[in-house]
Amino acid sequence: MDTSVAHWLVSAEAQPFIDQAHGFADPSSLSAGTILRQSLEPHLAAAVLDLEHLRRRARTKLGDLADRVFFTAAGLEQATRWEVAIWRAERMAAMGVTRVIDAGCGLGIDALACQEAGMTVIGIERDPVTAILADANLHLGSGTAQVLVQDLEDSGSWLSDLGGLATTQEGLTAIFLDPARRTSRGRSWDIRDLSPSWEFVTSIFDEAQGPVVVKLAPGFPRHLLPEGVDVTWVSHRRELVETTVWSWAGGVGCRQAVVLAVSTQPPGHPAEGRTPGSQTMDFSEQPNSGPYVGRRGSCLRQDDRGVEYPDSRPYIRRPGVEHPDSKPYIRRPGVEDPDSRPYVGRRGSCLWQDDRGVEYTDSRPYTLCITAEPLPSPGAIGRYIYEPDPAVIRARGLAALAELTSTHPLAESVAYLTGDAEVHSPFAEVFEVLHCMPFSEKTLRAWVREQQIGSLEIKVRGLDIDPADLRRRLRLTGRNYTSVILTPTQIGKQAFIVRRIRLSPSSQ
Repeated sequence: MDTSVAHWLVSAEAQPFIDQAHGFADPSSLSAGTILRQSLEPHLAAAVLDLEHLRRRARTKLGDLADRVFFTAAGLEQATRWEVAIWRAERMAAMGVTRVIDAGCGLGIDALACQEAGMTVIGIERDPVTAILADANLHLGSGTAQVLVQDLEDSGSWLSDLGGLATTQEGLTAIFLDPARRTSRGRSWDIRDLSPSWEFVTSIFDEAQGPVVVKLAPGFPRHLLPEGVDVTWVSHRRELVETTVWSWAGGVGCRQAVVLAVSTQPPGHPAEGRTPGSQTMDFSEQPNSGPYVGRRGSCLRQDDRGVEYPDSRPYIRRPGVEHPDSKPYIRRPGVEDPDSRPYVGRRGSCLWQDDRGVEYTDSRPYTLCITAEPLPSPGAIGRYIYEPDPAVIRARGLAALAELTSTHPLAESVAYLTGDAEVHSPFAEVFEVLHCMPFSEKTLRAWVREQQIGSLEIKVRGLDIDPADLRRRLRLTGRNYTSVILTPTQIGKQAFIVRRIRLSPSSQ
């Protein structure tokens, strides 16, 4: 696409054809192209159909917003998921940021989120076509925005001209960078391929007086992260999506795991490997039912949904949910009343941060502060197995999670925790152990045949096993469904037949 096509695509003249393409069952079909070429030149028809195709692909990232955004294929690959962009923007606003310089704005998705959070935005983009589309996208927002075409690494110009080093009377000016990780060969994990370069990014840390926020790949090398800056590892729907660096006056070198949108599956969504129509195995004969009383707090009450409210854990008031002490949370002896602790932020306003550094919020996100506490030694297999969120694992937060859930590792260097307490936490998925057996492929095959398992979710850590290959070799038949965890333990390789414990509405 050249600049003339880009200008036409974002104009009012193109809109009727974009609306027409939106109604096509398949915009990539021959018939769709034939219809549009009756009214448009071939290259314009192709641009409209490409846009509709990209918008449909983008819905998994941006939801309904995707149907109004202008895309390029490369720009969509780089674009941030909308819920993640909103989280970051509102965290910046909570710092006192009122203006953002999105240095390398791409299609402007992050800049649009900053607009939604009430900030003025200036975007800088090197590619003229992408800049035209970004400018159109920013007009979807309600705030003030402009997009400039400039090479970022010509820093002597844009930093001084835009006042990127200054703090205004109205608030802070922040610089946001999202270095491109794509080359002509596709996505690259080589730090030498970052654009702008990592050397340039770190120079901005040194020069800027206001906050600098940098979005990086989730697997960015830890040893390259500067000392003294805050770092968050972010997951969205249980998928690790980014590393974010926060260089600002309040930074103390904090490391955090941030978990967004912890409800990974809507009701009725088939789990991995599950055949539609299969029935969940009933292990009611197992001695694991009945009310739980654990050392982290005995059950005060169980509501009509089966949600237990123990006496030692804070809970947040939800509309229509009565809490045991008629307060938004249970007061803990010697702990300051949470509602007296200030926090700024529209999404996920913090009700309280406990002495373990865990923030309890009235909506997403959830933040786990990583401490230097050692991880407990591996121990006996408990009634429950906890699979940490990938952000917790990447942030090296297993020790903090073990303290939060009263658990210990199943084995050395394996990111599964186990314990006898059922603790609902957004930082881990919880599985109740229904049955345990030494693992071998022959033993597991015999068990699934005996139990008539036709659909099997397989989770593996610490063993060189491909779940898809193993599932095929097990030759599953039957109408029952269950889940199995395969992992090393202190007593050797084990297969745990488990039941996933869903987060209750009051714990999310």
